[in-house]
Amino acid sequence: EAMRGNVDGARALHRKSRAMLEELGWAFLAAQTSFDSGPVEMLAGDLGAAEAELRRDYDALERMGETNYISTIAALLAEVLYRKDDLERADEFTRISEGLAAHDDVLSQFRWRSVRGKILASRGSFDQGEKLTREAVDLIGGSDDPNSQGEAMMDLAQVLRLAGRRADAAEAAGARL
Repeated sequence: EAMRGNVDGARALHRKSRAMLEELGWAFLAAQTSFDSGPVEMLAGDLGAAEAELRRDYDALERMGETNYISTIAALLAEVLYRKDDLERADEFTRISEGLAAHDDVLSQFRWRSVRGKILASRGSFDQGEKLTREAVDLIGGSDDPNSQGEAMMDLAQVLRLAGRRADAAEAAGARL
């Protein structure tokens, strides 16, 4: 719904699903709803709401001692913080995600690399940033997740743009995996 431009509808569906999970006593599943609500709020441009959604679930999963899904939420939280230009905290959450993510957790592995690559490029470490974002592209490229594949290519394009390589950035933004 959010991708169609119906952000309010997406928000309503998210609130309803979360409320139903909580009503059923499924706190663990309810604490994973920010996998959707966080990106919806990012798409809507409300980074404060995205951070609040992701932070709430991150904190809940941390209290539960959960170690699988929290790595992806940490990486999504890092993306929000990067977009808010809070590079220190964004980097902190990429490191949390890196430390918790299983080797075969492609989503977490791609996301923390993409965000940290952009952080490095923002700080002038273009080669290191490009290396990480290309690793992210390679990781997610073998998946069946076209949205994440597109995000990875746009992240690479951003790193290349920050490095002053506009033609390469335009090529990456238009590439298909």
